[in-house]
This record gives sequence, structure tokens and C-alpha cells, in this order.
Amino acid sequence: MASFDVRRTWEVDGVLTDLTSIVLRDKTGVFGVKRADTGAAAYPAGTPFPRLSAGVYEFTATGLVSGIVYIVGTEIVHGGQTYHFETTHVATDDTTPIVTADEVLAELGMSSPTAVESAVVANAVIKAQGAVRAFIGYDPALAQRTEFHPQQNFQAQISRGIWEVMEQRAVLRMVSESATNELQLRHIPVRSVAHLYVDYDGRSGTRPGAFGAGTERIEGQDYWPNYDAWDGAGNKVCTDGILRTIGLWPTTANTIKAIYTAGYSAAELRGGDPVLNATPIWEVALVEAVRRARRVLSMQYGSLGLPAGLKQSESIGEYSYNLEQRSIASLMQGGIAQENIAALQPFVNYGYALGS
Repeated sequence: MASFDVRRTWEVDGVLTDLTSIVLRDKTGVFGVKRADTGAAAYPAGTPFPRLSAGVYEFTATGLVSGIVYIVGTEIVHGGQTYHFETTHVATDDTTPIVTADEVLAELGMSSPTAVESAVVANAVIKAQGAVRAFIGYDPALAQRTEFHPQQNFQAQISRGIWEVMEQRAVLRMVSESATNELQLRHIPVRSVAHLYVDYDGRSGTRPGAFGAGTERIEGQDYWPNYDAWDGAGNKVCTDGILRTIGLWPTTANTIKAIYTAGYSAAELRGGDPVLNATPIWEVALVEAVRRARRVLSMQYGSLGLPAGLKQSESIGEYSYNLEQRSIASLMQGGIAQENIAALQPFVNYGYALGS
């Protein structure tokens, strides 16, 4: 089953401070967590929100349906005041494949494959998915990702000072002329951001205490995904994978840690969403897996009469046949077939490829 994490931090004058109470509850008191598409409750109002440390709370929602967007209601009480927040999260199980072995077997017409044939198809699926991921530059299957940014160090370039103001804080920071207010994530489309941290001495998370709760940024307050589309259920989607911020993002390598959910659900990969359609990715992965499986099976069974290409002609007397050479060449070529490259072009994350 799928899951997701929800973290809340609370600061008073820049110091992490415990709350009077925090539970899952929307402002109407009807639900704690519910499905965005059907409205069915997944957790009731009043469900406890566990405390990790002073001012830091994290709830893990489990037993959910992968690829479904859920709405989380949070009720916070502090200083005699009650606050309500609603956030959306995509449930993932990190196991959604681009294409399955059963789909490849069905395309090959193998209803009762042998153990050897099943192994060949399983390997073909792995190779085909790997080829698709390598070409577009990311894994398109819906899952939660963790990345460090920026990937390059821009500090060697011309620097200047800039004041950054967030809420009631002002900080003078030296940045390079290449600093921007856009952060390009690798995996697209972005469905939700669970956590985003900015630690100027983060060192890719190798320093003890790096990317602690006090370095976490708030979506909508400190940054926001460049939402530019909606899926079939009406949930916001960031198709280009860009996060924008007030001020500028750091230019020192790996000082930002992003934990986010991105990719396409199984239904979206197979044309089940009328708005967000990633069918070309699935079709290419299927065709490439079938081609790889046929190549291996043809080589294994060729001596038994299984041809390695399409028959071009056949004669009965002193039986003989000729094979069409182009089909053989297509079957035997490595990488992604040329006719499939065009179908994948719209899904390449060129922003990440050029910016990393």
C-alpha cells in the first residue's frame, strides 16, 4: 500500500517551540485526511500528530492508494489561538513500473510462458525502462524523490551582496551573478513537495545536524512550485519542475534538499487521465520491451525454426523462405529505435539537462 509523510514545524522568534496541541482536523471538523477525488475519509478528525522534537511534528499516512491525491487538514493550537491548514499530498509506494511483464507477454501472445521465457521478458522490461529513463533524463513513474541542489557550484563567478527578507527576518548574503529565483528539479511533473530545506552549510547532508528542522522552508510562504496545469481530478501539477522563491536560491552546490513527489500514475501512463496523458512513454517502453524480448527469443529459438524477422516470401517445393531485412535490422539494433525517439521528445526535461 502507498503512503506519504506530513511534517509541521513551529517557530517563535526564530526558535523551534512546542505547540499546545496539533491534530489532523480540517476547519469544519469533518475529516483528518480524505481523498481529493471522492472525498472518502482516510483518517478521521482528531487523529494525533506525533511530536519528533521541540516544535517539530510529523505524521505518516499509510494504507493509501498509490497515485491518489489526498487532502490533509491540520489544526494547530498555540498561544490561545487556533490555526487550520490544508495541504495536498500524493500517495506513492515507489513500486509503480512504467510497463509490466504481463503487458509484454500479452503483446507477444504468450499466454502460458515457460520459466525461461518469463525470465527473458522480465529482463527485457528492465532494459526497456532503463533506456526510456536514460533518454528523457528521469524516471517518469510516480514516486517520492530526494535531491540536493544546485548541482553546480556558482560561487566562483562574480558575486554581489543582496538583502533577503522573509517575514520579519533580513539577511545579507553574497551571491553570484548567476543566482536566480528558479530551482529546476529533475523529475517531472511535480505533484507535491513534502519538505524543502535550505542550509548554507549543508554539505550534501554529510555534516551532523545538516538540514535540520530550523532550515525547512514553507510552501506558499518561502517558495512555490510553478503550478501550470491540473490533472483529471483537478489537482495542481507543476509540469516543468520549477520551484520559485522570494529572493534568490543559494549558489553553493548541494545547499538545498528537496523531498517531493513527481511522475505519472499508472493510469496517466496508460491514457486513463483525460488531461494528463503520458501514454507515449508507456507505448515506447512496451514496444522497446517487446523488441528486446523478441530479439533474445529469436536468437535462442532460431535453430528450431523461429524466424528473426518478417517473412518476405515463401515457397513449398523444397521449402525455403526469405526474411525482410529491415525488420531484422530493427529487431537487432541497440538503444531506442529511431521511430520511438520522436514520441519521447515532449517528455524530456531539457531544463534540468541544461541547468545541471
